[in-house]
Amino acid sequence: MEDLTVDELLEALPQAAALCDERGIIRETNSRWTRFAELTGRGEDCGPGCDLLAECDANRGVPGRMTAAAGAAFRAVASGQYDARHLEYAWSIDGEDRWFRVEFTVLASARLRRGVLLSVQDVTSDRQVTERLTHLAHHDSLTGLPNRTLFFELYSQAVALSNRRAESVYVLFCDLDRFKEVNTLHGHQMGDELLRAVASRLTASLRPSDVLCRFGGDEFLVLLPDVEGPEVAEHVARRLIRDLSRPFRLHGERIEVGLSVGIARAEPDDEPGDVLRQANEALFRAKEAGRSCTVLADEDRLFEGRAGLRAHLDLTELSNERMLSYFQPIVDLTDGSVVGVESLLRWSHPQYGVIPAREFLGLAVNSGLMGTLSEQALQTAATSWIDLRDEIGASAPKLFVNLSPDQLATRASLDRLHHLLVATGLPPEEIVVEVTEEAMTIKSRDIADRLNELAEWGIGLAVDDFGAGYSSLGRLRHLPVQVLKLDQSLIRGVEVDRRARQLLSSIGSMADELGVSCVVEGCESEDEAAVLVDLGFRYAQGYHFGRPMPVERLRELLHVGVPA
Repeated sequence: MEDLTVDELLEALPQAAALCDERGIIRETNSRWTRFAELTGRGEDCGPGCDLLAECDANRGVPGRMTAAAGAAFRAVASGQYDARHLEYAWSIDGEDRWFRVEFTVLASARLRRGVLLSVQDVTSDRQVTERLTHLAHHDSLTGLPNRTLFFELYSQAVALSNRRAESVYVLFCDLDRFKEVNTLHGHQMGDELLRAVASRLTASLRPSDVLCRFGGDEFLVLLPDVEGPEVAEHVARRLIRDLSRPFRLHGERIEVGLSVGIARAEPDDEPGDVLRQANEALFRAKEAGRSCTVLADEDRLFEGRAGLRAHLDLTELSNERMLSYFQPIVDLTDGSVVGVESLLRWSHPQYGVIPAREFLGLAVNSGLMGTLSEQALQTAATSWIDLRDEIGASAPKLFVNLSPDQLATRASLDRLHHLLVATGLPPEEIVVEVTEEAMTIKSRDIADRLNELAEWGIGLAVDDFGAGYSSLGRLRHLPVQVLKLDQSLIRGVEVDRRARQLLSSIGSMADELGVSCVVEGCESEDEAAVLVDLGFRYAQGYHFGRPMPVERLRELLHVGVPA
C-alpha cells in the first residue's frame, strides 16, 4: 500500500470505492464509484466534496440512501474504535432491488494520509443463496408451505400474543381422505400434483392471518391465531372440508378426496407437541366417525390446568344471549340415520369460550338458580331447534330435553313447558323428556304425577344415566317410560370384557320384556358400535357418531338445505 498513490489504490479495488477524510467529506473516488452513483440516481451529488456523514445523519428511513446507522459505523472507524465496520443496504438498480455490502475501513498511511476507505460491493447473489437456504429450512419443498419447524416458531409467537390480547389460539390437524387411492391408481407424480393443488385450495379458504403448514405426507396443520371460541374453529374446519370436497381436475382426470380435521385449543402453558397430540387424537376420532368430518379435542382438556375455574365464573353474567344449545345425535345402528338429538346447554363465556354445562351447573344448584337456569335452557333448546325442525318436516328426529327434579316437582314448570310448546309449535309427540335415574328416587310421588301428565300430552319419557348406581327397576312398571338411556360406564371395555357384554345383554333383554327402547350412551369407536349390534341394540349415542354441535353443524349433518 506504501507504494500506491490514492488514485492507484482506488482503481485497483474491484469494488466501487471512495476515500473520505475524518470529517466524512468525500475526497476522491474511483470509476466504479462513479458508475454506482449514476446507477442509483445520485450522479455527481455523491462525488468529491459530498458531506457523506451529514447526509447519513439526515437520512432516516429514506429508501436508496445510507442512513444514520452508516454514519455511526463511519465514526466508529474514524475515531479508531474499530478498524472496519460494514452494513448491507438494498438499492434499486434499473427497477430491480439489489443488495450491496457497504464497508468502512481505516486508512492510516504517511503517504496516503489518514482517512476512511468506503467500498460498496454487490452481494445480491450471496444474499439470494442465504435467503434460499433459510426458506428451504423453514418451508416444504413440494408445496412451498411452512414446514413444522416454522410452524412451531409461529405457534409460540401466536400464543404469546394471545395472552396479551385475551384471544384464543386453535390448531387444526388435517388429513386427506382417500389419498392413498390416488397414489395407487394414478402414481406418485399425480399424488404430488394433488398435494400442491390441495395446498392452494386450503390457502384460499383461510384468512391472511391464519397459517397453513404441511406437516408431512398428506397431513396439514392450520394455526388459527385469534379465535373467539371453539365454534369459530369448527366453522373454519367445516369450510375446509367443504372446499376440499369439490373434485380436482389434473391432467384430464377427475380426482376426489376428502378431509378429516381434529381441533385442539392451545392453552398458555401448553407445549406445541401436547397441542398437536390432542389435535391428532381428535383427528383419529374424526377418521373413525366416517371421515370428512371434524372433531373437537375432548372438552375436558379445554379446562385442564384451569384450577379454580368455577371460582371465577359469575352466573349473573349468564344472560339468555350467552346461552347456547348444542345438539348430540342419537342414531339407528341399522342404517346410521339420526332418529333423535339431545339438547345440551353451553355457556358462551367472553373470556373462557364455550363452557360445558357440567362446569357451572353445580354453581347454579348451590346458588339456588337451578330452576331459573333450567327454564332458560329449555327455552333456548326449543327456539334453537324449531327452525331446523320446520325445514326437515315430518321426518324430523325427536328432540330430547333434560328436566331437573325441581322442574318436575312444580305445577308452574309444567305450565311453562306447555306454553313453550304452544308458542314454538313443537309437536309434543316429537319431544322426549330425560330425567336421571337418581331423580326418580326423590319425591317420587310428585314426579310420577308430573311424568304421567307429560305422557298424557304425548311427550315421551327417557330415563337418563340408567345403571349409573341407583336402582329404579321396580318403578319402571308404574311410570310411562319409553326409553332407557344406558350410562356410558356400561359400555367401557365391552369389546374385551365378557362380563360387560353379559350385563348389557341382560339389560337389553329386560327392556325388551318391558317394551322399552334402549339408547346406549358413550359409544366412541367402531368396535364398540359393532358389539352393540351383535348384542341386539338398535340405538346409540356418543362421539363415534357425533359430538355435541351447534345447530348449524347439525344442519350439515342432517343434509338440510345442502344440495345433493
